[in-house]
This record gives sequence, structure tokens and C-alpha cells, in this order.
Amino acid sequence: EKPKVTKVSPGVEDGPGSKTAKLDSSETTMVKKRLGFCQLKEALEVDWSTEKAKAALRRTAPDYFLLH
Repeated sequence: EKPKVTKVSPGVEDGPGSKTAKLDSSETTMVKKRLGFCQLKEALEVDWSTEKAKAALRRTAPDYFLLH
């Protein structure tokens, strides 16, 4: 759940921050998210000698190498 964001109408001006969206803490909206993961076999077979893999090495969590 996320707080509902209300848009400020363009004709209403109430200060320098009038163009920003305002949060309404009394109302919430449901947000659906879906995550996709690769199989463990594919994750363990990564060739770390390629340029693309070397670039991703900095973003890879150390836990990956512990599991490996």
C-alpha cells in the first residue's frame, strides 16, 4: 500500500511548491509489483571474464559469492 497522491490543479497557486504533488495520508492505493528471478543453475554458471559481467561485479552482493 502507498499513500494516495493528489494532484494540484493548475489554476490553484499557494506558494513556491504549488506544482508538487501532495500526499493524502488518510487514503491509500494498492500497488502490484512482480519480480522475476533466474534459476539458481543459471546464476551459478555466469562467466565472470566477459566485459558485461565485470561491470556487474560491482553491483553484485557479496552473499552471491558466499553461496557459490
